Amino acid sequence: MLFIEHGRAPEPSIARLQDRLDRPWGMFAGGCHINRRIDALIRQSGFRIEHLAHDRMPGPRIYNYLYEGKARPE
Repeated sequence: MLFIEHGRAPEPSIARLQDRLDRPWGMFAGGCHINRRIDALIRQSGFRIEHLAHDRMPGPRIYNYLYEGKARPE
């Protein structure tokens, strides 16, 4: 599985803000969550991550942290 998804930022101050804004953000953005650790969710779903990189897309830091990678079923 190839994936690219935005999620929880590594900076503690940004992550705390993501936690506070997640619920209203989801109501505004059709159920989107901005505070999820995408790599952890993929592993919990039974996949083994073979490659993982991080990047930022343009925009506010509360939603621009990206998880990009490749995973296979365990």
